[in-house]
Amino acid sequence: MLQESASGAIEAPAEYATRIKAPSWSDSERYYPSETCVPELVSAQAAAHPRALAVTHGSKSLTYNELEARANRLAHHLLSLGLQPETPMGLCLGHSIDFVVGALAILKAGGAYLPLDPTYPLERLLLMLKDAGAGVLVTDSGQLPCLADVPGRSLASMVTLKSSLRTPRQHRP
Repeated sequence: MLQESASGAIEAPAEYATRIKAPSWSDSERYYPSETCVPELVSAQAAAHPRALAVTHGSKSLTYNELEARANRLAHHLLSLGLQPETPMGLCLGHSIDFVVGALAILKAGGAYLPLDPTYPLERLLLMLKDAGAGVLVTDSGQLPCLADVPGRSLASMVTLKSSLRTPRQHRP
């Protein structure tokens, strides 16, 4: 099955290598109930395995219990702002654990999140928020401090993740 190339190197035929490696690389098929939403799956996992690791980024990590608690607090805060089902919301947090918390909270509150890259120019971010009809932006105070000072912006509210997580622990929304 091995072949010698023109340079003298020994090689396996491409179809042989693919046939052997592909099943082990892609053996990730799992059954997930199609009628169950992501927030419900995370809540069920938090109830069944509260101390299990849910998300890791760099040296930081959250258990399912911590993820559930943070997302519930933020979801309640978003609901207190009058978030309606399927309302688009901007989520500008970069690659982090906070992004996972924010996305889960928006879904728990019934909204739809619009992921925004904080490295984009401010004008582009504002245009994306306006085009999506997002009235609320979830961010971190360090990500977009200049957004609060933009005259005529169409946001009804800018929610900073750190301040919204200081509220007492909340049950599921």
